[in-house]
Amino acid sequence: MQKAAKESKAKFPGKQYIVLTDYKGSEEKITIPDQINGIEVKSIQDGFGKNSKLKSITLSKNIASEKDTKRSLAGLNQITTLEEIQTVKDNAAYQSEDGVLYAKDKKELVAYPKSKKSETYVMPSEVEKAGEFAHRVFSRFMFLNLKQPSPQGYSCYSRYSCSF
Repeated sequence: MQKAAKESKAKFPGKQYIVLTDYKGSEEKITIPDQINGIEVKSIQDGFGKNSKLKSITLSKNIASEKDTKRSLAGLNQITTLEEIQTVKDNAAYQSEDGVLYAKDKKELVAYPKSKKSETYVMPSEVEKAGEFAHRVFSRFMFLNLKQPSPQGYSCYSRYSCSF
């Protein structure tokens, strides 16, 4: 994984960290490393793995929140082959459920894999915010269950049926 990823260095409140900028490897399943050459990997740049064949990404414990790094993980939504996003249990910023990425407190839907094999989605009741990508994601479901009121006022975008 390390040879296949491009990286850049940034500062994390007084501390240098790595941002992975792209993935050019051939693996379908990768785990983002905790660190490279002793420097923590804190984020993934928008467009990471966009043209790869990745099906599964596991985020390490050091991947930090957008608030801390000023970098969103919503770019994971651009990986057309991605079927699941996982996190290690000790990641302080994010959690995953059924291959979908949420903020640790589950108040935000961060990323939904483009190639996840599912015709339904039941949004957890804790979710209050879904990124700007949500309308594109929601439109593909045969059944969509959103809590009422839906996050950010989203309407039903499903092709067949929705419940609130």
